[in-house]
Amino acid sequence: MQTDVIHQQQIKTFTLVNVCAGWLILLMLLSSVSHVFFTIVPVYVPGVLAWLSAFFLLPRLSKVIALQTTILIVISVFCLLFAFYRHGSFNFLTLFNYNIGLISLLAGVSYLKLIALPASESTLSLPKGKKSFLSTLISAHLFSAVINLSALFLFAERIKQKNNLSKPALVLLTRAFSTAAFWSPFFAAMGVAITYAPDASLFQLVIQGVPLAIVAALVTYWQVVKVDNNGIENFQGYPVGIKSFFIPLLLVLGVFVIHALYPNTSVVLIIAALAIFLTLIITNIRYKPKQAIAKFNGHTINALPKMSSELILFLSAGLLSFSVATLLTTFDQPLPIVDFEYLHAILLLLIIILLSVFGLHPVISISVSGVILAPFDINHNVLGLIYLSSWALGMIISPLSGLNVSVANHYSLSFKQIISWHYRYVIIMYMFTCLLLWLLMI
Repeated sequence: MQTDVIHQQQIKTFTLVNVCAGWLILLMLLSSVSHVFFTIVPVYVPGVLAWLSAFFLLPRLSKVIALQTTILIVISVFCLLFAFYRHGSFNFLTLFNYNIGLISLLAGVSYLKLIALPASESTLSLPKGKKSFLSTLISAHLFSAVINLSALFLFAERIKQKNNLSKPALVLLTRAFSTAAFWSPFFAAMGVAITYAPDASLFQLVIQGVPLAIVAALVTYWQVVKVDNNGIENFQGYPVGIKSFFIPLLLVLGVFVIHALYPNTSVVLIIAALAIFLTLIITNIRYKPKQAIAKFNGHTINALPKMSSELILFLSAGLLSFSVATLLTTFDQPLPIVDFEYLHAILLLLIIILLSVFGLHPVISISVSGVILAPFDINHNVLGLIYLSSWALGMIISPLSGLNVSVANHYSLSFKQIISWHYRYVIIMYMFTCLLLWLLMI
């Protein structure tokens, strides 16, 4: 009896934490998005709300993320103390601006699961073989570009109903998801790229990234179908009807149209605002008002708190960026280079990918490098391409990325297996990315 009482108390506490954290994240999102329309809310308010929500979510952190966060905070404190020793100037209110737009983007895009998941197409025939592999790869990629990791597991479970999740299926799904980071406006990678390469053009970044995503799809098809050919003839995919692509297409077009009309407005906040706005409209069209409110509220208190790892990691990376930026103001020449040339570009890309292999999340590497490179005269479209590509390739090869940890846990895979499947692909795509960088920088 006493055990049951304790268990009930734990459930109530967990629910209360979810409610508080979820609504704080939503308020952070709404206060951030409000700056798209008016500036009544002080700019530091979203940051304060994000840090408050992080306080509630600390107990949910995994040991790995907790360790990374602790290390980031310790390094940040050391940088601030060193800056103080060097008589640096401090503006702690600016801390609440670091990576808040990115977190708002993640929170806003998460609501798209309520409206953008592909409907079950039970009337469509299930193709088999190479054609099925290619069509499923394209469909999974396009939906992953909008609703992120949810699309991967949706496709995985549907494919699992027809066949075992073999190596070709898992390679297809993980590559389809990760390659969306090359170009998708709805990926965290794009939010980071635009944050730390603020003069980059969203349209240009998408145009640069799409060819890399196409090459990645062709490399994946070639590796699985032509090289491994591991039972591909019996592969049975997930058919998606044309109507299912309407909302993803509407979202992408909406972002470009609004950005064209309001070019000085933060792209990250435009995406977050459009995601939440369309979700509210479409849920109210599809469902009765009470059902729509219940779905929205359910997502707020159940799904948003699951962002705990990303939220706290990105806030910690923001703290490190703030600390490094503060410290760098005490130096006349932080780096012994004058111009950012091609060699620096491919080395930066390689370093971020290699650090990912050893467990350092790309958001940390990008946040620090973005602050260090800020004083230099760099083509931000090139810098944005480096950040997007390092994210796309780093996440697929890192043993500690959210993608690989989730896939390994769900489908009983070892990290050795995952890395062995992808390291050749990463090397090939690194070479293609270096070629594109060369074309852009000559």
